[in-house]
Amino acid sequence: MDWHNLTKNNTPFFLYDFDKIKSNHAFLEKFLNLNRNKLFYSVKSNPNMCLIKKIDSFVDGFDISSFIELQALLKFGINPQRVSFSGPGKTNEAILSALNNNIKSIHIDSIDELNFIIKLKDKFQDTDFSLRIHTKGEEDKLGFNENDLNAAFEILKKEDSFKLKGLHSYLGRESFSKPYFNEVLDLLDNTINRFRDHFKKDIEIFIGPGLPSVTQLSLDANDYMNYKFPITFELGRSLISNIGLYGAPILSVKEESQKIAILNGGIHHLGSSLLSVFTQKNQDLCFFLRDGINRISTSSNEDISLYGSLCLGHDCILPHVRAPIDLKPGDWVVFNECGSYGLTASVPSFIGQDFPSEFATYIDPSTKKSVIIDVGPKNFKIYHESFIL
Repeated sequence: MDWHNLTKNNTPFFLYDFDKIKSNHAFLEKFLNLNRNKLFYSVKSNPNMCLIKKIDSFVDGFDISSFIELQALLKFGINPQRVSFSGPGKTNEAILSALNNNIKSIHIDSIDELNFIIKLKDKFQDTDFSLRIHTKGEEDKLGFNENDLNAAFEILKKEDSFKLKGLHSYLGRESFSKPYFNEVLDLLDNTINRFRDHFKKDIEIFIGPGLPSVTQLSLDANDYMNYKFPITFELGRSLISNIGLYGAPILSVKEESQKIAILNGGIHHLGSSLLSVFTQKNQDLCFFLRDGINRISTSSNEDISLYGSLCLGHDCILPHVRAPIDLKPGDWVVFNECGSYGLTASVPSFIGQDFPSEFATYIDPSTKKSVIIDVGPKNFKIYHESFIL
């Protein structure tokens, strides 16, 4: 790896290995039985358009959660019949735009959404609708609980022409297990059986499976993926988490009861905690560079806390990790598993610290050599810069 080109500006960076997407997809193709089921990429996990372009050929479609995500995909040339819309924060304008653009499906999240959509029946073309069913792995604000579900079908009793395509559910971050997955399928199956008259004949199920990184999964017998109805899996983390690295230089090292390193980076770049429920070995989550190029041996190491540069006590990237005993300012920490829920899930404008660069690497098929390209936004300004530039 040519670390010099990534570290020469002494500012944080993300690096995405585009070649890993193919192998990750190959694994998920078997794990999720994609010969029968479908795979939609959750745009919120990382909306970088260069990454979207690379992912496009591997997925059946894209799941969005906002108006701007829809606009970005349409401008990029994605067929709207390859787009689904989920999430509790759909504005009326976003729903209207989705219907006017004839997207594939909208997952209705509340009674208010349902009532608004029913009023727009004359705008329906090929857009399908599902109800999002609340599960124990979700926050209370997400989906229909039992009371709201009953109320929704009371409304639908008065709308004979309005038929649901299916049901939608999310298991919760990294909450996937075979028993829990089957429990959710049973919940959806029971709901369909109770209200069968309100569904179309060709029912489809939409599930956010709550998978971790593919590095934490194994290909066991997955007969449970042969459900009676086809499933569209909406995911991001398991497809791209392990393709990303995040690097940040050390600004200072403090000798406290436990040594602390302050980085030129932090939670304003990493919106999702690196501490996975599946990954308990913190030392597997990062490595160290000296002079911006040479990997430092950790044969002589000590326990250290890695903090970011914000004026916040909770800006702790990793509370305990084994680090080289001679770690010093100017050294770099490079974190693994940073391909998803990073920069755009964070608060980059707080106190206006350095904005990270975004790069991608891949093997050039003609030269068989590794190439690094800049894939970051060209016109982005953090809040403070918009006033002074």
